[in-house]
Amino acid sequence: MKRLSPALLVLFCIFFADNNSFAADYHVIINSQQQGPISMDQLRQMTNDGSITKNTLVWKNGMAAWEKAGAQQELQGVFTVAVPPPPPSVSVPPPPPLPPAQSVAEQASLPNTTAVDPQEAIDPDAVTDLQKEPDFISSSEQIRDTIEQFASSRDIEFGVENAKGQRFYSATETVSVDETNPQWPKWRVVAYKKAFLKIQQTFLESEYGNIAGDTLQDYFSDDSDNRLDFPKSDDPRAASKLGEIWDKLAALTGAKLDEALAELGVDPSEFNAAPLEQRKELFKNNFIEKSVTKAAGGLNGLIPIKTFEGVDSKGNHTIGVIGMYYGKMKQLADDIVRKRTPMLTKKSGKPVKTYIPENKKVLADTFGIRVVFDEQGDPAIVSYGQWSYVYKGASEKKRVRGYDHALKKANTESQKQIANFLSSTAEYKQIEETNANEEEVAILDRDGNLGQKEITEMIDKIKSTMKVKFKADLRGMKKARQWSYKNENGHEIVGVVTVWSQKNADSTDRVRNWKSNHKSKAHAKAPAKLPSQRESEVSEGAGMDLDF
Repeated sequence: MKRLSPALLVLFCIFFADNNSFAADYHVIINSQQQGPISMDQLRQMTNDGSITKNTLVWKNGMAAWEKAGAQQELQGVFTVAVPPPPPSVSVPPPPPLPPAQSVAEQASLPNTTAVDPQEAIDPDAVTDLQKEPDFISSSEQIRDTIEQFASSRDIEFGVENAKGQRFYSATETVSVDETNPQWPKWRVVAYKKAFLKIQQTFLESEYGNIAGDTLQDYFSDDSDNRLDFPKSDDPRAASKLGEIWDKLAALTGAKLDEALAELGVDPSEFNAAPLEQRKELFKNNFIEKSVTKAAGGLNGLIPIKTFEGVDSKGNHTIGVIGMYYGKMKQLADDIVRKRTPMLTKKSGKPVKTYIPENKKVLADTFGIRVVFDEQGDPAIVSYGQWSYVYKGASEKKRVRGYDHALKKANTESQKQIANFLSSTAEYKQIEETNANEEEVAILDRDGNLGQKEITEMIDKIKSTMKVKFKADLRGMKKARQWSYKNENGHEIVGVVTVWSQKNADSTDRVRNWKSNHKSKAHAKAPAKLPSQRESEVSEGAGMDLDF
């Protein structure tokens, strides 16, 4: 072979020096993880075992962005075997940093490769629904995260009593319908109630609960030599003569069937009672566990202190509630019920009306009650109730009727919430059953065919009931505000804010204990005459005017 001339050798070296990226190692994304650098030989091996496909995103020094491996000219010969592409990752990491030796100017001088959008670089047929929304966070996840952040910012540890004697609980409940449903606002209220009911249930179970149950392990195994032998069947249907006409008999019913059996010398009652097939238990391992949890007690002193509402990109809404049990709250409730001046006070507070937001959107997002303190430091209970109505017709009469109905419901809701705080009792019962059954049976059908069957069953059941009773005097409860709000979806929400305060209770007492202050005026009477006594006196007769 002739030697290359010096000039040609120089050009050859310059060509490969300028194209050193041709043989550069690649970085790849496999199962959402960045790997590399990977040599060409390794790439071939990985394509052979299906780890890398034409849709795999790759990058090497000199490329401006991640691109599909199949779009790289130098990798065309690598894909010798077509394999189904694995779902690529939606979350594409940035390209690896360039070697430190390259300056910014050198980076700018790299070939201008058109950037490929990561979303466009993915085969849409290979992407799951979850991958299509990599940043999707459900409304329930939002609320759980928000509750955790709220608790962390205030050093709250749920279920654990703090130094003040306070215990906190949390719960969430997803609204059952989306905002396109005309009854959506009512379902929001129900979702709040369910969430707070979960808190009450947790509190009741932890403070008043007891649990009882039993566990049974039932085990049997037949490893005998004759484990597949069946005793001679007494089933008249097993006889060959009857077996031949079984299909005909199956078409008969009632008296006709009995008549046909009698003609064949078979007792109809015996035939009807006999099984169609025989079964023999070979193995059984059955785990059964049942438990019953019961609790009953008072709920006064347990209050919601914060509510949240989350909505995700799919329109799902979730309500979150943080509740607190506090002995001082229980004392406050007891004082109010017994019509005593509350012991719970604060050095200072602010007017109760300042606890009622002017913003109707905020009011629509507020559920439950709050214990606050007025400007004298006396406690007050603010209850936020709401309901809604739906009417899209032209009749003003029907529209007003719907509004009045929602207003009455909202007013009752606000009163019930205070009553629940003041005096409520609850009963809770939960029945749990777990049955894990493994079984093997031998089956001999009516035609004499022998077979085996394996059975695995899992029964997992929970049934729970929660019943809350409340009864409270409306003394001291006054409507502080009523409002209506139409949200962006056109739902008409009506709300009432009810306040209990000592001032309101005193005002109610004055009405209930009112007594007339009227006093009849006595008529003037002449003084009583004393008994007559003779005294000296002077009497004068009529005179005359002497001025003349």
